[in-house]
Amino acid sequence: MAKYTREDHEKYRAEQDRKAKKAQQEQDERREKIQVRAAWLSDGGNRDTFEAEWPRLRRELHSSRIQKADERLDRARQEQRASGLSSI
Repeated sequence: MAKYTREDHEKYRAEQDRKAKKAQQEQDERREKIQVRAAWLSDGGNRDTFEAEWPRLRRELHSSRIQKADERLDRARQEQRASGLSSI
């Protein structure tokens, strides 16, 4: 019988972490789609149009999140420079 090694355990944990991350991402995407669909419908849109537009909307949301993250990073850098704290 083969011995269960530390490397085996690390591989197992890495795979479990990968699966959990993927499941969380899928859940987040489903939640986001539900929220955007609700807003779309409340603004007078219909389901068929939403489904056709969803890929474009998702790309726009992704781009918006990236832009906001970049802006936060730039502000944090400016604040750090203004404070005189070292980056080390």
